[in-house]
Amino acid sequence: MAVAIMKRLRGTSPGHCARVDFFDRQRANELCDAMEQEAQANGIALYILTSSTHAHTGQRYITTDHAIELRNRKSEQLCLFIPSDLVDAAFSSLANSFAPIDGGDIQREAIQQLYSSLTPDAQSAVRSVLPCSKRHCMYRSKANLHSMPRCRTRPRAATCTNWHRFYGRLA
Repeated sequence: MAVAIMKRLRGTSPGHCARVDFFDRQRANELCDAMEQEAQANGIALYILTSSTHAHTGQRYITTDHAIELRNRKSEQLCLFIPSDLVDAAFSSLANSFAPIDGGDIQREAIQQLYSSLTPDAQSAVRSVLPCSKRHCMYRSKANLHSMPRCRTRPRAATCTNWHRFYGRLA
């Protein structure tokens, strides 16, 4: 996924600002770690947005005000990760002035790339489990799990657990 994000950032000019939506804070940190060397070599600054009420520290974390200040300077390329758990009233000002990179699209591309690299037998196995697993794991709350239809081929708990483990590795 880091490669796909860097691909979208390569060749942009100084002052270009992009925001990456969809990922949680942990995944944003992992992606920044993976992108750090190439980003530095290409003059791209990587940041993760935080609100002033959160206690996230480190040079990688910046507030909305600081992000706007960096954008206005237009001195470097900027890639700002917006964690999925962040709620900030000033975020709307970033939405209009930072080019969007949809993390969901990035994740789907990564999954498709991994799927394409599987052997035909492995692809067949994934296709046979996927419909049943999706039915059980559409981000439903624990309270709703008991009302979900039972899978005909696997016990519900095993299917859900296996789907999340499999999908988590691909994502």
